[in-house]
Amino acid sequence: MAQAFKLVDPVLKHVMTVHAEYGSAQLVGTTGKGTRRIHPILGGTFEIHAVSGGTFETVAMEGLVLGGGDWQTLHGDSLSLLDARITLQTADGNYLYVQASGRRFAPPDVLKRLVSGELVQRKEYYGVSSTLIETAAPGLEWMNYHQFLGNARTDKTLHHIRYFAVDYEA
Repeated sequence: MAQAFKLVDPVLKHVMTVHAEYGSAQLVGTTGKGTRRIHPILGGTFEIHAVSGGTFETVAMEGLVLGGGDWQTLHGDSLSLLDARITLQTADGNYLYVQASGRRFAPPDVLKRLVSGELVQRKEYYGVSSTLIETAAPGLEWMNYHQFLGNARTDKTLHHIRYFAVDYEA
């Protein structure tokens, strides 16, 4: 007789917050895949939060956003596909490569306000990214083997992104 097992539900753990400074959108225009625009990421700061329990443990640290970009494709008047790449550097000189793929859905009037840089209430739209992080930084190797979800808010030129590790309780 087969041994019974129980599936375990994952939990989200807030592990990092990035405050990225965005440059002006570069409008590529309407292509065969939608309307493309690129937001250069010019700099900023980040914090990794101390977390323990589950399948990893990490200490608090901070650093700088060195740069990157957010390549967006607008489909119709409600859906944006996001493809962001960000380079981070810890205070002790180690690098993190962040790659996020996501989507944002909003009614046309709300999306127009978002695109123009207006502050929109979170309940007015949906947005999330699936994120991978790569690093050789001592103490952060666990990031290479975990999946992250990103949740962001933008105010004029700053993009505030909270990253959550998908984990399991110990």
